[in-house]
Amino acid sequence: MKQLIYTFSFIMLLLGTLLGMWWWQSYKHDREALREQVERDLDDLLVDNVFRRAVPFFMRKGPVWEGGSSQERALRNEAYIEYSITAMEKSATVVVENIHKTEEGFPQLVTVRTNPFRADSQSFSFHFQDDGFTLEKLPSELLDTLRERYSVGLSPLAQGRLSSEHQLPMRIKTNLINQGLGKEPSYFEITNYTGELLLGLLPEFFFGFLLFGATGFAFASAYRNLFEQERQLRQKDALVANVAHELKTPIATVGVALEALNIFGADEDPERRREYLAIGQAELQRLDQMADRAIDSLQAGELSQRLQLERTDLTDAVRAAWRGLSLRYQLPEQQLQLSSFGDTKAYIDPHYWHHLVYNLLDNACKYGGTPPLIAVSVSSQAHEVVLTVSDNGPGIPPAEQEKVFERFYRRQRPGEGHKVKGHGLGLTFVRQVARAHGGEVTVDNTTKGGARFTVKIPLSGNL
Repeated sequence: MKQLIYTFSFIMLLLGTLLGMWWWQSYKHDREALREQVERDLDDLLVDNVFRRAVPFFMRKGPVWEGGSSQERALRNEAYIEYSITAMEKSATVVVENIHKTEEGFPQLVTVRTNPFRADSQSFSFHFQDDGFTLEKLPSELLDTLRERYSVGLSPLAQGRLSSEHQLPMRIKTNLINQGLGKEPSYFEITNYTGELLLGLLPEFFFGFLLFGATGFAFASAYRNLFEQERQLRQKDALVANVAHELKTPIATVGVALEALNIFGADEDPERRREYLAIGQAELQRLDQMADRAIDSLQAGELSQRLQLERTDLTDAVRAAWRGLSLRYQLPEQQLQLSSFGDTKAYIDPHYWHHLVYNLLDNACKYGGTPPLIAVSVSSQAHEVVLTVSDNGPGIPPAEQEKVFERFYRRQRPGEGHKVKGHGLGLTFVRQVARAHGGEVTVDNTTKGGARFTVKIPLSGNL
């Protein structure tokens, strides 16, 4: 079973590792997809919301282009001059805040304000280069748009920090926003994205936990079934061993009695012959009782339907069971203290009731003191008859008082093992007989420490 536990544990560990790798790869894939989408949308927003609106104010005769001959560059410079600050100031939605010019008088850095008389007014700075102009500062409205669209943050990275942070997994860049004549791209870091990504992975998490739980439940169920089967096999093996041991005693006794009849001339001594024959008959009867007890215990579900009720004196049943046990354990009659109160007759099955009493007295003889002292009381109450059997043994711990009625359960004292042989069916059979008669059996300890079994059955049996 330990090897099976190790195997199950390894499989669960392997499954957990695979699920963790799957979740991590899914997280990385979604993170990269988010980065690419934000980077792509940043360029789209810049083109749609900034440059396409700003170009007409600077290049009304045509688009911005790169390179070209000296003549083409001169034409662009003329276009810059033509669409000068004076032309821009005539616009109702653009106000020039600041302007820096080159030594040649061409515009180099222009800061304008859009919608100056509205609450959403913003300042934009355009850096003029040889091939056109680029936006100097990212407008805050673009940041807000990206935050609302993806629930993330966007922080600019200074040029000096790029060397130490070039490995940032969520760094994006845009060539539309650059600085200096070298047209270095601008970099931004996407922040506060973990929660959004984990929320998107909820279906994968749910499926993974469901798969892990279902696999663990299947393994646990399989292990529990195998453990129960192994436990039952051990119990059956113990039952066979104990029953075989118990069968040896009466068989050996009968063999000795028959041998004595043949060897020691018992025919010439009628008294001895009767004694040996009585011993053999008693042991054979004991074998028959053991077989009945085992069969009835295994067929407990049908016991109530097999009862043949008769009005029987319970006190007489105790005396009859004690006669056989006193001979078996060689105990004098005074070791049994029998007392009765009221009408002790009830409708019971004499055969099964005899076995019930026999098992309780046998249990008291086995687990009582040395010598055993057994107290039996039969009393009649309003609607039931109560039988109590007490011994002078060490008693039964409270934690085991209910377990002693379980099939195949036998108490094992530390350091002693199972010194008293048995098959763990006697008390199970006692409870089955009591319940078949419509009653119940319980166990507790007396004030002196011995075990006390109490059987209560209705006066009318189970009728």
